[in-house]
Amino acid sequence: MNEIKKIFITGASGGIGSAICKKFIDKNYILVLTASSDEKLEKLKQTYGNNNFYYKVDLANSEIINNCLDEIAKNHKDISVIVNNAGVTEDNLIFRMKNEQWNRVIQTNLNSNYQIIKSLLPNMLSKKYGKIIGISSIVGSTSNPGQANYV
Repeated sequence: MNEIKKIFITGASGGIGSAICKKFIDKNYILVLTASSDEKLEKLKQTYGNNNFYYKVDLANSEIINNCLDEIAKNHKDISVIVNNAGVTEDNLIFRMKNEQWNRVIQTNLNSNYQIIKSLLPNMLSKKYGKIIGISSIVGSTSNPGQANYV
């Protein structure tokens, strides 16, 4: 009997996220998807149907993330793949950058990955199986002016 495979994907409504979703849905995975707005969630539901799971979560808010992840970890103990794909930019030269810009990008693009892995990894460890994929930008290697917080 084939085991049903389940994948958790952040930033599922964007271009890269959509391509990742398509690859895994074509391989008969059940999707556990996050998006930052009701509108994006609705679009995901229309695209992937009712046999998958959808969560609205603001990755820039660590408290909201933890509450959502508690629910996901409890209801989806069988997630076998985590894809940390979501990301934001708040470009500005470092001497003009506001703390809020720095903090939003670092929380969304970096800290949320830690929170997600820390919350969902125990279930993977108990199953003795799991894969974690982190998506990053080439800009992390090449850099761009005004993106100190992004790279």
